[in-house]
Amino acid sequence: MDCPVAIFKEIFKNYIHYYTKRTGALKCVFRGSSGYEELSGIFNDPNWWVKYHQQNQKTFIQLNNQNQEENPLNKLRLKKTTKKNPKYCFGEFIVEWKQKKDIDAKKNVCNGGFVYIHFFVSRRLCV
Repeated sequence: MDCPVAIFKEIFKNYIHYYTKRTGALKCVFRGSSGYEELSGIFNDPNWWVKYHQQNQKTFIQLNNQNQEENPLNKLRLKKTTKKNPKYCFGEFIVEWKQKKDIDAKKNVCNGGFVYIHFFVSRRLCV
């Protein structure tokens, strides 16, 4: 979504972990139980990470690896060995701000800042 850098800095001012001087990109990384608490404060919602669906199901953002061994799909994913390192680590909630620049055929320049959010989702049946 589009977002001016000043607003991004105001919202995530205490949580910016990375800054790229060349591109001006900013990155915030949230992990584990402290990540849930920090994002609850930012979003002003203690249940920001859960979405309830029909048929007694829910989807939730997973920030820690506690139940990773119990899930056979996660176990299979851990066994796979790839030469390429993943861009985003399992169990992290990453918020990035990047500037995009577009130059048209008549050399008109259009700049804009955008927020990108990366996270992992798990599903389970509510009991």
